[in-house]
Amino acid sequence: MHNKKLTSEQIIYRQQALVWLHESFPITFTKDHKPLKIGIHQDIFNAGIDNMPSKKYIKLALAYYVNSYKYLAQLITGMERIALSGFAVGQVIECEENVAKNKLHTYRKRHSAVQKKKPAQKQKLTTATDANIKSDMLDNALKIALLNLKNQDRQEKQVNQFD
Repeated sequence: MHNKKLTSEQIIYRQQALVWLHESFPITFTKDHKPLKIGIHQDIFNAGIDNMPSKKYIKLALAYYVNSYKYLAQLITGMERIALSGFAVGQVIECEENVAKNKLHTYRKRHSAVQKKKPAQKQKLTTATDANIKSDMLDNALKIALLNLKNQDRQEKQVNQFD
């Protein structure tokens, strides 16, 4: 499931599993996104808490959580990893920090590329809009010219009636 796009239904179930994790383990799953114990999913499965989502969606929720920008930014060598109890059970090691830094770098590059595309898209939209405005102005100018010709034609007919 790693490289597959999730369906909207799967995203909803993953989100529900995230909410369940936050509600069931508020000391562990905080807004601080502290580094988690390696293998914490096993502790979650063994906790025996009611209304637990399926293991599949717990795993998806954990994957989403630990790959978030905030979580990766917390993976600094020497930072304590926490268990479900909130107590420290280990530390982040250098290679984990390096992996996190690489992911963050990739996220920044992707974000930068998206941001660079946005002005180009706006420019294209502006150019297209300008072209539409010019086209509309030309259409209006033609309509006005036709109305003027019709009015001149009517005036000439009125003048000719009196002659």
